[in-house]
Amino acid sequence: MRIKLDSGARYIIAGTEWMQYGDKVTDDALVDYVEGICGFLLDVVDVWRFEFETVFGERILVEACVIDGCTDEFLLGVDFMRTKGATMDFDRNEVRYRDGERSVVIPFRTYDSGNGAKVAAVRMIRKADLQGSTVTPIEVSVVARDGERGRFLPTKTTGSVLLAAMVTTARGGRAWVPVINTDI
Repeated sequence: MRIKLDSGARYIIAGTEWMQYGDKVTDDALVDYVEGICGFLLDVVDVWRFEFETVFGERILVEACVIDGCTDEFLLGVDFMRTKGATMDFDRNEVRYRDGERSVVIPFRTYDSGNGAKVAAVRMIRKADLQGSTVTPIEVSVVARDGERGRFLPTKTTGSVLLAAMVTTARGGRAWVPVINTDI
C-alpha cells in the first residue's frame, strides 16, 4: 500500500485497512467527519498512530484519522506539512523538514498522465571511493516498488560523477547502477 502526499487534504487520513499497521490512540478525533471528493461526508472512526521508515532509514511518526468508507488510502495532509514545517520540492521530488538537529527527507514519486512516465528521487546510499576514469557499480536509494524496472537517474548534479542511464530493477528501495568517474 502507498502513502500519498495531498496538499488538498486538511488532515492526515487513513483507510480502515491501515489499522493493522498502527496503534489506536483515541476515540476522540478532532472532527466527526471529513469531506471527500464531490462533497461526500465520511465518518471519522477514531485516531491511530503509525510509524514509517523512509528509504533513507528515517523514522516518521504520525497520527491519522481513520475514515469509514476508505480502505487502502493514506493521505499525508496539510496538518502534517504545517506541524513539521515541511516543504515539497518538486525539482528533487522530496519533502524536507527539520526534526531537532536532523534533517528529514521523504522522497516521493510523481506521475505524468500523458505518457505514463514516473519521476522518483534517486540518492546515493553511502559515500563511495571511485577511482579516476573508471566505471563502478554502486547502490542508490530509489522510490520504487520491489521488482520495478526502470532508468533511475539522479535528481541533482553530481559533478564529475555520472550515473549511467541503464535499465535496472529495484529491490528493497535500492538499485544498482553503473557510475562513471570522469576525473583523471
